[in-house]
Formats: sequence, C-alpha cells, structure tokens
Amino acid sequence: MGVERNLPPFILKTMIIRRTYKDKFQYTTISFDICGKNIFSCMIQTHSFWFRIFNKGLTIKDTKYHPLLFSERYKYVKGLTIGSWFIKTLK
Repeated sequence: MGVERNLPPFILKTMIIRRTYKDKFQYTTISFDICGKNIFSCMIQTHSFWFRIFNKGLTIKDTKYHPLLFSERYKYVKGLTIGSWFIKTLK
C-alpha cells in the first residue's frame, strides 16, 4: 500500500475483481500494471485458472468439470494431461 501512495496512479495499477453468478460461477481476476504495461494477470475459477507473466502464461483446467474443446480433443492445440487436469500454454 505504501508504494501506491508514493507513485502517481498512471505508474502503478493493481486491480482485483471478484464476481459471483447465482452462487455457482465464481471467479477472481487479478491484474498488475506498471506504466501501462501488463506485468501479471490471472483468473481463478473453482476448477480452472490461468495466469500470464510478461505475456507468457499457462491455462490449467479440470476436465471433470470443464470438458476439452474440439481443438484440445483432436490435438490441434498442444497440451499436457495429468490425471484429470489439462495444461496448455497461452500465446
């Protein structure tokens, strides 16, 4: 908090957003920007999440609750399956 008070608002920006939809769908989004450049972003849901650091990131989801998309099922998108979790890189 002390860092945010000493810097002008355009240099350091942090956002945390929590959303709930009918007590079923809940997610949290966190974003951290410095001088307008996105340094860190992430979204956390109940059975999946993704994050980016300097525009490189991963997405991880539980296939028991979120089935694979067509491109993931037929290997058009490369990914790694560990148990019921599917992990792929973000472009």
